[in-house]
Amino acid sequence: MSQHVVVTGSEGFLGRHVVRTLAAAGDRVTAIDHRPPSRDLPPGVHAVQGDCADPGHGRLLERADVVVHLAAETGVRGSWSSDFAAYARENLAALHAVALGVADGRGRLVLASSSTVYGNCDGPVTEDRAPAPRSPYAVTKLAGETLAHAHCEERGLRVTTLRLFTTYGPGQRADMLVSRLLAAAYAGRQVDVAGDPDMARDLTYVGDVVRAIHAACRIDPGPEPVNIGTGRAVPLRDVVAAVQQAAGAELTVRWIPRPPGDAVQTWADPSRARRVLGWRPSTSLEDGIRAQAAEQLQRSAA
Repeated sequence: MSQHVVVTGSEGFLGRHVVRTLAAAGDRVTAIDHRPPSRDLPPGVHAVQGDCADPGHGRLLERADVVVHLAAETGVRGSWSSDFAAYARENLAALHAVALGVADGRGRLVLASSSTVYGNCDGPVTEDRAPAPRSPYAVTKLAGETLAHAHCEERGLRVTTLRLFTTYGPGQRADMLVSRLLAAAYAGRQVDVAGDPDMARDLTYVGDVVRAIHAACRIDPGPEPVNIGTGRAVPLRDVVAAVQQAAGAELTVRWIPRPPGDAVQTWADPSRARRVLGWRPSTSLEDGIRAQAAEQLQRSAA
């Protein structure tokens, strides 16, 4: 059944994929971002440039069947800076404004949270694991979950919270690990990587994450958070090896000290996602990095 879905942060890495997938599925999509809209948006997508917290967008939010809230200030390291106010504004104040609009209407909020709320994972973590955020960014994401829950309890907001583990794939931001490794491999230059080869990440391909978000737009699993991850913690040395294979080039990596707030390991238990959304990841790390490598090379040559 076709729905009206509003996507905030629609010009971000994940937002662009979500907008296109929902439009291809026949949904009526309104895309909101402070950046100018892409020129290649699918037909029928209504693009709105502006702050998703603008009160003028309230009617759009009220009329939506689902609002997918992806807009956020991202990055663990940057959140330690003097610009923390941007994290509080984007990850809390903007979410509050969006939640007010959704709760006043007929729809439901699908909230993108983060695996950083767990801190270090010494094994696969379930959603019942007590949060232990280790950075200001992670604190704002956990506070955002709590804020949405308050709206749920006091104002009747229907919310689905997805705790996204590290997402990679075509279109990934240039400052993220796989993008940086690929850029260095193609340029034949050394790359600095924070941490050590034994650090591990649950890396989830963007197409799989988008399928989870799409499922959450159609299935209401209730307010309990849902992990979106592969269930596999990949050592960084294996990520480097997969990038070298995909790029067909050797990488010279200089391992530098791990900055404050970076988890030594992230590792999802995705059982709840299988149970309540019928979702499971289907893309191997090797296939996903090959897809990102091909797109990144094509983009750099354009």
